[in-house]
Amino acid sequence: MDMQSWMNEDSTFMGGIIEVVDMLAGLFDYVSKVYIKDTQGRYVYISDSYAVLMGIDVKTSIGKTDYDLELFPETDFVTLGQMEDHEVMQKHQLISFLKIYPYASGVEPLLFNKANLFNKRTNKSIGIIVRVLDAQLKNLTPKILKAYNLQLGAKTLSKRNLDFNLTAREKQIIFLFLANFTSSDIAKIISKIEGKAVSKSYIDNVFNEQLYLKFNVNDRKALFDKLIHLGFEDIIPDKLLKYCSIRLS
Repeated sequence: MDMQSWMNEDSTFMGGIIEVVDMLAGLFDYVSKVYIKDTQGRYVYISDSYAVLMGIDVKTSIGKTDYDLELFPETDFVTLGQMEDHEVMQKHQLISFLKIYPYASGVEPLLFNKANLFNKRTNKSIGIIVRVLDAQLKNLTPKILKAYNLQLGAKTLSKRNLDFNLTAREKQIIFLFLANFTSSDIAKIISKIEGKAVSKSYIDNVFNEQLYLKFNVNDRKALFDKLIHLGFEDIIPDKLLKYCSIRLS
């Protein structure tokens, strides 16, 4: 098969996928938020639901990259997404990412399931297909969902932060603790966000030497109950998890 035949074959293959995906996106909610990119990171298909999520126009976005659309003010977030896409195409497997971003509907955690599009006839990857799912489908706790769905920067219940003279780190840990993350998980998440090592022992020390004292409790169960009673589950620390992508599989 010559080069032109390969190109025609890949174009036909991609066209068939787009046709099927567009039909399914219109019929089933669980595949309603979906997009397809070519190997250069250009959008070749965007479902209406995904366009609404991102606040973009389908027609004017086709053929453009995330850089072109300026979807994410943080260019590092775009670069990270491209690295994820390349990994998916190289490994030929489905990889899931938990992405937290101020979408058009507000800040929330969503699952981005990324899969390679491989044409067996030409033995080539021709792009990726991405299905976006609500994080509830991974059984994240209602508390973290409720908190993420608030707008970042809102001053909801901010007075309670002042009452206990909490540091920025303490606010981060409280937020993740109330989402039922362990010290190990909290350390990994903060390390991922800040790009530097944060150990489990450090997180444990914040609990034992700072939070227990400030809230006058002796263990995590008592701390959890008191924080819920005080309404801390509704508080989002400023700048926490505004742009975050965490690999889940």
